[in-house]
Amino acid sequence: MKSVLILISSCLAGYKVRYDGSAATNKLAVWLVTHGQAITVCPEIMAGFDIPRLSAEIVGGTAREVLAGQATVKEIDGNNVTDKYIFGADLVLKIANENHVTAAFLKDGSPSCGNC
Repeated sequence: MKSVLILISSCLAGYKVRYDGSAATNKLAVWLVTHGQAITVCPEIMAGFDIPRLSAEIVGGTAREVLAGQATVKEIDGNNVTDKYIFGADLVLKIANENHVTAAFLKDGSPSCGNC
């Protein structure tokens, strides 16, 4: 087992999984993944969302408040997708725990990765 394993948003590693079918490639993220120092995850894809998909935002709080049932995640058309976002987050947490992840490099501004 490596001493440091990093969890990285798939879009930062160059995968075209963002809501609009794009990537948000970061050279360091790509290097970490290609050198076996990191694993990639996309909570939205893992939860069953399509590419492309409607953009979504947290409404009424932060990710912490979504998990506490005090805020929601809604697509731009108003569709409540909170349960799917929580499902994706749970899957990522399971992967992180199973792989003894010690750090995370996540996409800022994402409703599933960058809102604490």
